[in-house]
Amino acid sequence: MLKGLASLIPNASKTSRSSVDAAMSHTTSGQPVHIVLVGDSIFDNEVYVGRSGKSVIKHLNDKIPTEWKASLIAIDGDVVEGVIRRQIGRIPKDATHIFLSIGGNDALGAQGVTSKSVGSVAEALIALSAVRKRFKNSYDEMLKQLLKLKLPTTICTIYNPSYGDSPQQTVASMGLTALNDAIIEAALRNHLPVIDLKTMFSSPKDYANPIEPSTQGGDKITDAIMRIMNNYDFNSQKTEIFA
Repeated sequence: MLKGLASLIPNASKTSRSSVDAAMSHTTSGQPVHIVLVGDSIFDNEVYVGRSGKSVIKHLNDKIPTEWKASLIAIDGDVVEGVIRRQIGRIPKDATHIFLSIGGNDALGAQGVTSKSVGSVAEALIALSAVRKRFKNSYDEMLKQLLKLKLPTTICTIYNPSYGDSPQQTVASMGLTALNDAIIEAALRNHLPVIDLKTMFSSPKDYANPIEPSTQGGDKITDAIMRIMNNYDFNSQKTEIFA
C-alpha cells in the first residue's frame, strides 16, 4: 500500500454553496472562472465520438455557469513530456483552474515491455518496475512545471482499456496499476484532488473504442469536474478522490 494512503478522503457533497460561489472562493483575484483541460485524448476526444456524439469539452461547456469559461489545450495522442513542450505554454493567462489527464499514450508506448516474454515472474516485475520509474520521473517533472503556474490543479488516473475478457486486458490493467500508483503518489505529495478514471470507467459504454472515452464517458468525466468545482476546497491542502 502507498504511504499516506490514509489521507485520501472520499468525495461527498459537504457544502450547499452554489458552483459559482464555490469556485470563485478559490480564485486569487476574483476573476471569472476559466477551466483549462490539459493532457491527451481523454479530454480531446471529439474525433472519436463523431457528429452524433458529444465531446468532453462540449459536455463541460454545457454544464458550467454562463459566467465561466472552459478551454481545451489537451492534444490527442500527446504524452507526459509533451505537456511541457506543447501545452503548458498555451495555457491562457486568465486560466483559474487546471484539470490534467495524461499518461495513457505513455502506457501504450511501453507495450513492448509489458508484452515481452520473460523467464520468471521476477523478471516481469523488474521490467514493470523500470517502466514505472521512467514514467514517475517524467510525470513528476511535468507536474512540477505545471504547478509553477500556481493554479488550482486536479489530476486524473489512467483508466483501464476495454478489451473484454482477454489476456491483453489483463496485461494492460496490471501495467496501468503501476503507473496509477505513481500518479496517486504525486497527488499525495502535492496535496492535489484526483479524478479516479480507473474506477469511474466501469462500463463498455464509457468507451468509444477500446481506449477512448465515449459520449457517456465524457459525461462522467465532466460530472466529476463539476463535483470538484462545487465541493473541493483548493485551499485545504488535502488529497481527495473523486470517482
